[in-house]
Amino acid sequence: SGFARIADGETVKGLRLKQSGENRSGARFFSGRIEDRTRKDRAVTLLYAVPLPEGEITWWDDPRRSRAADPEKLNEFDNTWGEECGRGPHSRWSIGAVTVGGRGIAIGIDPMMPAYYRIGLNPKLRLLYIAYDLGLAAPERNYADVSLCVFGFKAEEGFRGAFERYRALYPEAFVSRVKKHGSWVAFNKLSTVPGGHVEDFHFRFNEYMWEPDFDDAHDILSLRYMEPCTWWMKLKNTSGGLPSYDECLAHAKEELKKGVPDAQAWATSVFKDRFGKPAGMILNKPWCFGIAWSMNAAAGLPGEMTEYKLKQGEKDFEKNYGGKEFPKGVDGEYVDSAELYVTTALDFDRTHFGKMKTPLAFAAGTYKVGIFKGLVAYEYVRALAERVWPKGRFMFANSTPHNWCWLAPYVDVLGTETNWNRGGWRPMSDAALLY
Repeated sequence: SGFARIADGETVKGLRLKQSGENRSGARFFSGRIEDRTRKDRAVTLLYAVPLPEGEITWWDDPRRSRAADPEKLNEFDNTWGEECGRGPHSRWSIGAVTVGGRGIAIGIDPMMPAYYRIGLNPKLRLLYIAYDLGLAAPERNYADVSLCVFGFKAEEGFRGAFERYRALYPEAFVSRVKKHGSWVAFNKLSTVPGGHVEDFHFRFNEYMWEPDFDDAHDILSLRYMEPCTWWMKLKNTSGGLPSYDECLAHAKEELKKGVPDAQAWATSVFKDRFGKPAGMILNKPWCFGIAWSMNAAAGLPGEMTEYKLKQGEKDFEKNYGGKEFPKGVDGEYVDSAELYVTTALDFDRTHFGKMKTPLAFAAGTYKVGIFKGLVAYEYVRALAERVWPKGRFMFANSTPHNWCWLAPYVDVLGTETNWNRGGWRPMSDAALLY
């Protein structure tokens, strides 16, 4: 349907809004809950728009790039990433900023309360807006909570001024707990460096806890490796080729009968596709010839064994962190593939809906309500951070920020594996490196 205006306490199109707001530090903060009253599943876009004053509008793409907005155009988006979710585009930056009439005006998400969103400019209507694509499920989760801010900044400072202002509004989202940085090493024990001169490489992070004592002696942080949201199940067909989906499903059930822990977690946590079947990707990777089952690693899922409990078991946690004061022993968690590159976009398992802390979304095109994988990753990372930080330990995530900003507040070290020499020297773009 089309858009309709809705105010605090009103019910429009079978949707009720409860809104609160406050002015603080020269900014306006808004929080709202949209709730379905029809007892049906709903795909909803909740949009908040800021009218802009007269004058030429400049849209800021990032700290170094801006564009004069064409007044005849309806939309000028920031740097968005296309997903199979919501209306498609998803904003990579957490703010959208414009300068107009000598003023800087910005809108941003609450970085501690993510939802599937996009921030854009409508030059023709002179509106800067944020739009949340939300799924409401009856009866499991018929509401969604969002939070945002609107603030001014010095026009001459552009995006940098806007982002500096945003950081000041949400200081807890930008805390840097690791004060010393350096190189990051994977796969090898550093004690094997020829000649023993490990200091030559300025290593600071080891993504695997091979030798915590050696790393401690060289001021290197040893991390506990784990990749959430995947069960890499190795399997070949009778001819030695890639298996069919039915063969993968049958093998997973066989593993479940044997009591294999991965299969036990699969029984409670695997994503369901739009037809209600377990979801995964059949792949040929150097480390796995078979299927990568998509797993929901949110901490709130019920069950004696879940993906979260498998990857973050109490005994293992106590073994690594119990009774040891930092910097002795394991120094924190390494979350691999943090943006879930082999996990399907949405989990349609309704038994998972009511256990999520973040809002549901919906599938692009079909509008079927589901859980966006990015918010599963957020819930896993946040739960883990809130567990290791009180122990004085750290969070490291690989492959973020790449397309989502919302893992950053709960990660102390952000990294991305990248190859700048693939068929010639091709470094990442300036825009990518700035992000």
